Amino acid sequence: MFGFRAAHTQNLVIYGVQVGGSMADATADPGCKQKIAKVVQVVGTPATVACNDLINIPLDSSCMAVVFPDMVPEGTYYCFDDYTVVLNYPAGTTQFTPPNKVDGTHINKVVTYILVHTIIGFHLPEVTEATLNVYGETGRLLFNQTGDFAKSHNAFTLDKALVNTTGVLYYQVSTSEHSATMKMIHETGPKCEV
Repeated sequence: MFGFRAAHTQNLVIYGVQVGGSMADATADPGCKQKIAKVVQVVGTPATVACNDLINIPLDSSCMAVVFPDMVPEGTYYCFDDYTVVLNYPAGTTQFTPPNKVDGTHINKVVTYILVHTIIGFHLPEVTEATLNVYGETGRLLFNQTGDFAKSHNAFTLDKALVNTTGVLYYQVSTSEHSATMKMIHETGPKCEV
């Protein structure tokens, strides 16, 4: 709640609604006229990251650990929630679902991982339905998702089914009036020792 009291008038604005005085009186007093602004910088999530080729993962007291996305990339990245770590377990070791945990059976084993960029962001100028299609190099449709989205920045989350697909993929975000097609490279990550 903001209240402005000028020498010759009283103006009261609550949550942007004028409830006392007049706007003409308030704007006539130069001491009561203010502009309030906040700058927000939106940082895009890179789809290409540099991954560590060797990481050591300490196990907790229950002889287990979860491998989080912030443990894998080299350098500084924002929005680690946009990524998912998927481990490829060697034969004879515990297989977890989701595949992002290790335990004592993985000690001294080489475990490979994939760092999956799970978010595809896009901006819409109006409220509308949008569709995401992901295609393989041959043009075969691998993934499809449709939803209703707000006028603003929005995002699709990729299905984990794409994890087993490697190589060049194409994704297209489309509405009834617009579409954009981009290319991404989906590959397995470097090896890490657990």
